[in-house]
Amino acid sequence: MAPIDAALEHEYVFSDRYAERTAVYEAIAASSEAARREWPARLDLAYGAHPRERLDLFPGARGSPLLIFVHGGYWSRLHKSSFSYVAPPFLRRGFSVAVMGYPLAPSARIADIARSVRKGVQWLADEGAKQLAGAGALYLCGHSAGAHLAVSAALGEPDAGSPAARVAGCATLSGIFDLRPLVRTTIAARVGLDASSAPALSPLLKAAPAGWLLAGVGGAETSGFTEQTRRYAQHCRATGGEASMLVLPAANHYTVLLDLGRDDGLFVRAIQARVSRDSDAAS
Repeated sequence: MAPIDAALEHEYVFSDRYAERTAVYEAIAASSEAARREWPARLDLAYGAHPRERLDLFPGARGSPLLIFVHGGYWSRLHKSSFSYVAPPFLRRGFSVAVMGYPLAPSARIADIARSVRKGVQWLADEGAKQLAGAGALYLCGHSAGAHLAVSAALGEPDAGSPAARVAGCATLSGIFDLRPLVRTTIAARVGLDASSAPALSPLLKAAPAGWLLAGVGGAETSGFTEQTRRYAQHCRATGGEASMLVLPAANHYTVLLDLGRDDGLFVRAIQARVSRDSDAAS
């Protein structure tokens, strides 16, 4: 493995530096439990054979746009059950919502995890649409490593099963788009990342994904995550895509998650506004 770079480690490995991290995770887990009690949901729907290839589906009205949320955790932690809280603000805005689970590193490679998420998106475009009695456009949303997986799904693969053409837009929150800096952090050993695999897994080194990109980042993020977001939005515009960047004031890598659970969340409202433009254009 490559030697650890102390500066990069500081930018990307910081869970012990945020005292509020535990409180945020406890709050969203409680809100997620409440969401599953209060809203009709179809839980643990299998989109593949792996035990973690499961998703939770919160149906909206017939033909509603479908927001697919992919959680973070550096590809190696967390569970979809802690992220049901994302659904209510979007359900109240006329969406259907799917919360995606996926296999975790180190038992699964990042490439395999990305393939699982693409499989889940494809399932939602096909079987999921039947369960929703007809879904509208598909929109991907993810936080941190989940943003990487969401964009990777929007990019698709050069095969007949790629869901990329069906993705109308992708909303990312404090995402990772260039994995090369992580090679020189302790994350690399945890997830099996090295100098040979990182470039192929980096959306920053590929053309813009299908649909538009809304790239959000907390105003109190490390410069590593802020620059990842800025560079990726710029890269998408330079490669022919539509991309905009949104800074959530004073939010760090963990508190930024709270915005997704608020009806008046800045990122929630920005997603709604961009999806409404698609609806207006289609009508």
